[in-house]
Amino acid sequence: MSSSNTPQLRSLLSAFDAFGKPAEGDTGIEVLRNAGMDFEVEMQPIYRSNNGGAVKDGSRYRRVTRTDTQATLGVVSQGFVPYQPREMAGLAETIVGAGRDVDWDRVGCTHGGARMMMSFQLPDTMTFGNGDATEEVATYFYVMNAHDGSSGLKIVPAPVRLFCSNQFPMLDGFLRKQGINPKALSIRHSSKMHDRIDDVLKALNIIDSLTETFAQQTADLLQVDMDIGSRVEYYIKVMGLVTDPECVDPVDNPHGLKTRGKNTLDTILEAEALARNNIGDMSNTAFQAWTTITDHLTHAGIHGKDGKILQSKLESAVMGSSAKKMNDAWEILDNLVVEASAEAIEVVA
Repeated sequence: MSSSNTPQLRSLLSAFDAFGKPAEGDTGIEVLRNAGMDFEVEMQPIYRSNNGGAVKDGSRYRRVTRTDTQATLGVVSQGFVPYQPREMAGLAETIVGAGRDVDWDRVGCTHGGARMMMSFQLPDTMTFGNGDATEEVATYFYVMNAHDGSSGLKIVPAPVRLFCSNQFPMLDGFLRKQGINPKALSIRHSSKMHDRIDDVLKALNIIDSLTETFAQQTADLLQVDMDIGSRVEYYIKVMGLVTDPECVDPVDNPHGLKTRGKNTLDTILEAEALARNNIGDMSNTAFQAWTTITDHLTHAGIHGKDGKILQSKLESAVMGSSAKKMNDAWEILDNLVVEASAEAIEVVA
């Protein structure tokens, strides 16, 4: 295994830095134009390729088409309501608020424009910790849209540790505890779509307080000690690594991991040893375990053996199963904080 501070692992792009490209422009329309994404989409009937007229079931389905290239982005039911790229850009200005400039971050699309993403940073940041361990947390928003019917419009707040670019969708469990249903942030393409968006924007008016609460709960993880054994068990549980009693070796493989799982754990422990996961008093805490697992999922976890980015893994880290793993990882540690607090109260009593 390579050294824990190899340049290769230190220099891997995070999922959020690899998705799309840096945004260029002061307004949403400029950002879209510079990224070649300022097209419009429309619904069209489906016709036979041999000019034999409309498909028999064409009254039930439509194709979603780019008006600039006439490329088909997807086939959807007739009740599908497109949400234009320019409308996505307008959401950012609404979320940030009147009179405040939007700090655009990244923009990108896949499948020829069938799926799109734009991200931007809110102006205000939060800090937590003390001394050398002080960290700054910013809130980014990801607006994701699909013209192929694969998903609805998603508005996802995401905190980031500015020092190390560890970033993740704001977690389902956390949002629920703050009174926001995460499902409400995903909106179906239907006739009621725009009304739903207005409701979501009202709910997001409390995002500043959400970020402050998230920063405080993250700081709480610094107060919970976790030895190496507990951290390894945590990594195994979050990643769902398979253990086998027949594979146990007291020295080389005490947890009985199979080859693939052992390699994954080795990579996670490499990430744990990086400087960005050992700032100040982070070492041997729940916060180190948390930032290590998110580091793994959003950095090493999106690259193949040759170091190249895997598009499917990249999308998974931003909006798929890996994002869900981060949610599960947070829930486990949040419960540890609650247990630690209860024990402290019991000792004082």
